[in-house]
Amino acid sequence: MSGGRAERAGGVRRRPAPARAGAGGAVRDLMSTSVVAVSVEAGFTEIAAVLRREGVNALPVVDADRRVLGMVSAVDLVVKLADPDPEEGGVFEEYRSRAERRKCRAAVARELMTSPAVTTAAEASARDAAELMRRHRVGRLPVVDAEDRLLGIVSRLDLLAVYTVPDAVLRDRVRRELAGGDYPPSGVEVAVHGGEVFLDGRVPRRSDILRLAHAVRAVEGVVGVRCRLDHDHDDLAFPAPPAEGDLGPSSRARDYGIVEPRRETRR
Repeated sequence: MSGGRAERAGGVRRRPAPARAGAGGAVRDLMSTSVVAVSVEAGFTEIAAVLRREGVNALPVVDADRRVLGMVSAVDLVVKLADPDPEEGGVFEEYRSRAERRKCRAAVARELMTSPAVTTAAEASARDAAELMRRHRVGRLPVVDAEDRLLGIVSRLDLLAVYTVPDAVLRDRVRRELAGGDYPPSGVEVAVHGGEVFLDGRVPRRSDILRLAHAVRAVEGVVGVRCRLDHDHDDLAFPAPPAEGDLGPSSRARDYGIVEPRRETRR
Protein backbone atom coordinates (compact mmCIF):
# COMPACT_ATOMS: atom_id res chain seq x y z
CA MET A 1 0.00 0.00 0.00
CA SER A 2 1.39 3.39 -0.92
CA GLY A 3 0.30 6.84 0.16
CA GLY A 4 -3.11 7.02 1.78
CA ARG A 5 -5.04 4.81 -0.62
CA ALA A 6 -7.52 2.24 0.56
CA GLU A 7 -6.73 -1.30 -0.47
CA ARG A 8 -8.79 -4.46 -0.75
CA ALA A 9 -7.33 -7.86 0.10
CA GLY A 10 -8.51 -11.08 -1.46
CA GLY A 11 -9.84 -9.87 -4.82
CA VAL A 12 -13.52 -9.41 -5.56
CA ARG A 13 -15.75 -8.57 -2.63
CA ARG A 14 -18.15 -11.31 -1.60
CA ARG A 15 -21.04 -11.73 0.78
CA PRO A 16 -20.32 -13.79 3.90
CA ALA A 17 -20.87 -17.45 3.05
CA PRO A 18 -23.38 -19.45 5.07
CA ALA A 19 -21.98 -22.11 7.38
CA ARG A 20 -21.32 -25.35 5.55
CA ALA A 21 -23.23 -28.43 6.61
CA GLY A 22 -21.11 -30.18 9.21
CA ALA A 23 -18.62 -27.30 9.41
CA GLY A 24 -17.44 -26.23 12.82
CA GLY A 25 -17.72 -22.76 14.28
CA ALA A 26 -14.12 -21.65 13.62
CA VAL A 27 -13.63 -18.03 12.63
CA ARG A 28 -11.85 -19.11 9.42
CA ASP A 29 -15.11 -20.77 8.25
CA LEU A 30 -17.18 -17.64 8.92
CA MET A 31 -14.97 -14.63 8.13
CA SER A 32 -14.97 -12.52 4.97
CA THR A 33 -11.62 -12.72 3.23
CA SER A 34 -12.16 -9.71 0.98
CA VAL A 35 -11.35 -6.81 3.28
CA VAL A 36 -10.94 -3.12 2.60
CA ALA A 37 -8.28 -1.51 4.78
CA VAL A 38 -6.77 1.97 4.89
CA SER A 39 -3.22 3.08 5.55
CA VAL A 40 -2.21 5.17 8.55
CA GLU A 41 -1.89 8.18 6.24
CA ALA A 42 -5.38 7.89 4.70
CA GLY A 43 -7.13 11.25 4.90
CA PHE A 44 -10.39 12.08 6.65
CA THR A 45 -12.46 12.52 3.48
CA GLU A 46 -11.02 9.37 1.92
CA ILE A 47 -11.97 7.30 4.98
CA ALA A 48 -15.47 8.75 4.96
CA ALA A 49 -15.86 7.91 1.26
CA VAL A 50 -14.65 4.31 1.73
CA LEU A 51 -16.97 3.72 4.70
CA ARG A 52 -19.95 4.90 2.64
CA ARG A 53 -18.94 3.03 -0.50
CA GLU A 54 -18.43 -0.28 1.31
CA GLY A 55 -21.46 0.09 3.56
CA VAL A 56 -19.48 -0.71 6.72
CA ASN A 57 -19.09 1.08 10.04
CA ALA A 58 -15.39 0.45 10.62
CA LEU A 59 -12.15 -0.25 8.71
CA PRO A 60 -8.82 -1.77 9.73
CA VAL A 61 -5.83 0.56 9.63
CA VAL A 62 -2.70 -1.23 8.40
CA ASP A 63 0.97 -0.51 7.75
CA ALA A 64 2.88 -1.26 4.54
CA ASP A 65 3.13 -4.96 5.50
CA ARG A 66 -0.63 -5.15 6.21
CA ARG A 67 -0.12 -5.47 9.94
CA VAL A 68 -3.20 -4.23 11.75
CA LEU A 69 -2.43 -1.12 13.80
CA GLY A 70 -5.94 -0.04 14.75
CA MET A 71 -9.54 0.46 13.66
CA VAL A 72 -11.20 3.63 12.39
CA SER A 73 -14.98 3.87 12.56
CA ALA A 74 -17.79 6.15 11.51
CA VAL A 75 -18.11 7.13 15.18
CA ASP A 76 -14.54 8.47 15.09
CA LEU A 77 -15.46 10.72 12.15
CA VAL A 78 -18.90 11.87 13.24
CA VAL A 79 -17.53 13.56 16.37
CA LYS A 80 -16.11 16.26 14.08
CA LEU A 81 -19.56 16.89 12.64
CA ALA A 82 -21.06 17.11 16.10
CA ASP A 83 -18.36 19.50 17.38
CA PRO A 84 -16.54 21.13 14.43
CA ASP A 85 -14.84 23.83 16.54
CA PRO A 86 -13.92 22.25 19.88
CA GLU A 87 -12.71 24.52 22.64
CA GLU A 88 -9.75 23.61 24.79
CA GLY A 89 -10.74 21.58 27.85
CA GLY A 90 -9.78 22.33 31.43
CA VAL A 91 -7.34 20.52 33.68
CA PHE A 92 -10.11 18.36 35.14
CA GLU A 93 -11.67 17.41 31.82
CA GLU A 94 -12.71 13.74 31.60
CA TYR A 95 -10.45 11.41 29.60
CA ARG A 96 -13.28 10.55 27.17
CA SER A 97 -13.87 14.24 26.43
CA ARG A 98 -10.15 14.80 25.79
CA ALA A 99 -10.06 11.79 23.43
CA GLU A 100 -13.07 13.06 21.49
CA ARG A 101 -11.52 16.52 21.29
CA ARG A 102 -8.34 15.06 19.80
CA LYS A 103 -10.41 13.20 17.19
CA CYS A 104 -12.23 16.41 16.30
CA ARG A 105 -8.86 17.88 15.35
CA ALA A 106 -7.60 14.72 13.59
CA ALA A 107 -7.09 14.64 9.83
CA VAL A 108 -5.59 11.21 9.04
CA ALA A 109 -6.22 7.60 10.08
CA ARG A 110 -3.19 7.56 12.40
CA GLU A 111 -4.85 10.26 14.53
CA LEU A 112 -8.42 9.00 14.18
CA MET A 113 -7.99 5.28 14.82
CA THR A 114 -8.55 3.36 18.03
CA SER A 115 -5.36 1.49 18.83
CA PRO A 116 -4.47 -1.23 19.49
CA ALA A 117 -7.21 -2.99 17.56
CA VAL A 118 -9.16 -5.86 19.10
CA THR A 119 -8.31 -8.80 16.83
CA THR A 120 -8.89 -12.53 16.64
CA ALA A 121 -7.17 -15.52 15.06
CA ALA A 122 -8.57 -17.66 12.25
CA GLU A 123 -8.38 -20.70 14.53
CA ALA A 124 -10.50 -19.08 17.25
CA SER A 125 -14.02 -20.36 17.84
CA ALA A 126 -17.12 -18.37 17.01
CA ARG A 127 -17.90 -18.32 20.74
CA ASP A 128 -14.51 -16.76 21.54
CA ALA A 129 -15.03 -14.12 18.85
CA ALA A 130 -18.52 -13.34 20.15
CA GLU A 131 -17.14 -12.94 23.67
CA LEU A 132 -14.50 -10.49 22.42
CA MET A 133 -17.19 -8.46 20.64
CA ARG A 134 -19.37 -8.42 23.75
CA ARG A 135 -16.55 -7.50 26.11
CA HIS A 136 -15.14 -4.70 23.95
CA ARG A 137 -18.48 -3.57 22.47
CA VAL A 138 -17.38 -3.83 18.86
CA GLY A 139 -19.23 -5.25 15.87
CA ARG A 140 -16.29 -6.38 13.70
CA LEU A 141 -12.96 -8.08 14.43
CA PRO A 142 -9.96 -8.11 12.10
CA VAL A 143 -8.65 -11.67 11.70
CA VAL A 144 -4.85 -11.75 11.83
CA ASP A 145 -2.02 -14.24 11.59
CA ALA A 146 0.81 -14.75 14.10
CA GLU A 147 2.53 -11.59 12.77
CA ASP A 148 -0.65 -9.47 13.09
CA ARG A 149 -1.06 -9.36 9.30
CA LEU A 150 -4.61 -8.97 8.08
CA LEU A 151 -6.29 -12.18 6.83
CA GLY A 152 -9.96 -11.22 6.91
CA ILE A 153 -12.67 -9.74 9.04
CA VAL A 154 -15.55 -11.28 10.98
CA SER A 155 -18.71 -9.45 11.96
CA ARG A 156 -21.68 -10.16 14.19
CA LEU A 157 -23.68 -11.16 11.11
CA ASP A 158 -20.95 -13.63 10.13
CA LEU A 159 -21.10 -15.26 13.56
CA LEU A 160 -24.86 -15.77 13.27
CA ALA A 161 -24.12 -18.37 10.58
CA VAL A 162 -23.62 -20.94 13.38
CA TYR A 163 -27.39 -20.79 13.93
CA THR A 164 -28.27 -21.48 10.28
CA VAL A 165 -27.17 -25.12 10.05
CA PRO A 166 -29.91 -27.71 9.41
CA ASP A 167 -31.48 -29.38 12.42
CA ALA A 168 -30.13 -32.76 11.30
CA VAL A 169 -26.55 -31.42 11.33
CA LEU A 170 -27.04 -29.89 14.76
CA ARG A 171 -28.49 -33.16 16.06
CA ASP A 172 -25.37 -35.00 14.89
CA ARG A 173 -23.16 -32.43 16.65
CA VAL A 174 -25.05 -32.93 19.91
CA ARG A 175 -24.84 -36.71 19.61
CA ARG A 176 -21.08 -36.54 19.03
CA GLU A 177 -20.67 -34.28 22.06
CA LEU A 178 -22.58 -36.67 24.28
CA ALA A 179 -20.79 -39.73 22.91
CA GLY A 180 -17.36 -38.17 23.43
CA GLY A 181 -17.94 -36.91 26.96
CA ASP A 182 -18.32 -38.43 30.39
CA TYR A 183 -22.09 -38.60 30.11
CA PRO A 184 -24.65 -41.42 30.14
CA PRO A 185 -25.96 -41.08 26.54
CA SER A 186 -27.41 -44.59 26.42
CA GLY A 187 -31.15 -44.37 26.75
CA VAL A 188 -31.21 -40.68 25.77
CA GLU A 189 -32.94 -39.68 22.54
CA VAL A 190 -31.93 -36.43 20.85
CA ALA A 191 -34.28 -34.41 18.66
CA VAL A 192 -33.80 -30.89 17.25
CA HIS A 193 -36.49 -28.50 16.07
CA GLY A 194 -35.57 -24.97 15.02
CA GLY A 195 -32.26 -25.12 16.84
CA GLU A 196 -33.86 -26.20 20.11
CA VAL A 197 -32.66 -29.56 21.44
CA PHE A 198 -35.05 -32.00 23.11
CA LEU A 199 -33.66 -34.78 25.29
CA ASP A 200 -35.95 -37.70 26.11
CA GLY A 201 -35.34 -40.93 27.98
CA ARG A 202 -33.93 -42.08 31.29
CA VAL A 203 -30.60 -41.56 33.08
CA PRO A 204 -29.15 -43.20 36.20
CA ARG A 205 -28.97 -40.07 38.39
CA ARG A 206 -30.83 -36.80 38.59
CA SER A 207 -27.52 -34.90 38.53
CA ASP A 208 -26.89 -36.45 35.09
CA ILE A 209 -29.76 -34.33 33.77
CA LEU A 210 -28.00 -31.13 34.85
CA ARG A 211 -24.71 -32.27 33.30
CA LEU A 212 -26.36 -33.26 30.04
CA ALA A 213 -28.18 -29.94 29.75
CA HIS A 214 -24.95 -28.03 30.41
CA ALA A 215 -23.03 -30.06 27.80
CA VAL A 216 -25.69 -29.61 25.12
CA ARG A 217 -25.93 -25.86 25.71
CA ALA A 218 -22.19 -25.59 25.03
CA VAL A 219 -22.62 -26.96 21.48
CA GLU A 220 -22.40 -24.06 19.02
CA GLY A 221 -25.66 -23.53 17.19
CA VAL A 222 -27.91 -24.70 20.01
CA VAL A 223 -30.66 -22.18 20.74
CA GLY A 224 -32.09 -23.89 23.80
CA VAL A 225 -32.39 -27.22 25.62
CA ARG A 226 -35.49 -29.00 26.86
CA CYS A 227 -34.74 -32.00 29.10
CA ARG A 228 -37.68 -34.38 29.36
CA LEU A 229 -35.63 -37.00 31.16
CA ASP A 230 -36.49 -39.30 34.03
CA HIS A 231 -33.94 -40.70 36.50
CA ASP A 232 -33.46 -43.86 38.56
CA HIS A 233 -31.81 -42.28 41.60
CA ASP A 234 -32.31 -38.76 43.00
CA ASP A 235 -28.81 -37.91 44.20
CA LEU A 236 -29.90 -34.31 44.77
CA ALA A 237 -32.58 -35.23 47.29
CA PHE A 238 -30.58 -34.15 50.35
CA PRO A 239 -28.49 -31.15 49.32
CA ALA A 240 -26.64 -28.82 51.65
CA PRO A 241 -28.70 -25.92 53.00
CA PRO A 242 -29.28 -23.55 50.06
CA ALA A 243 -27.55 -20.20 49.95
CA GLU A 244 -29.59 -17.04 50.10
CA GLY A 245 -31.65 -16.72 46.92
CA ASP A 246 -31.09 -20.38 45.95
CA LEU A 247 -34.29 -22.38 46.15
CA GLY A 248 -32.51 -25.73 45.94
CA PRO A 249 -32.20 -28.42 43.24
CA SER A 250 -35.68 -27.94 41.82
CA SER A 251 -34.97 -24.29 41.11
CA ARG A 252 -31.60 -25.09 39.52
CA ALA A 253 -33.22 -27.77 37.39
CA ARG A 254 -35.74 -25.27 36.05
CA ASP A 255 -32.87 -22.88 35.23
CA TYR A 256 -31.42 -25.59 32.99
CA GLY A 257 -34.71 -26.05 31.14
CA ILE A 258 -35.50 -29.37 32.78
CA VAL A 259 -39.11 -30.44 32.57
CA GLU A 260 -40.03 -32.81 35.36
CA PRO A 261 -41.75 -35.91 33.90
CA ARG A 262 -45.31 -36.35 35.02
CA ARG A 263 -45.79 -39.16 37.50
CA GLU A 264 -49.07 -40.95 37.92
CA THR A 265 -50.61 -40.79 41.39
CA ARG A 266 -51.97 -44.08 42.59
CA ARG A 267 -55.24 -44.06 44.43
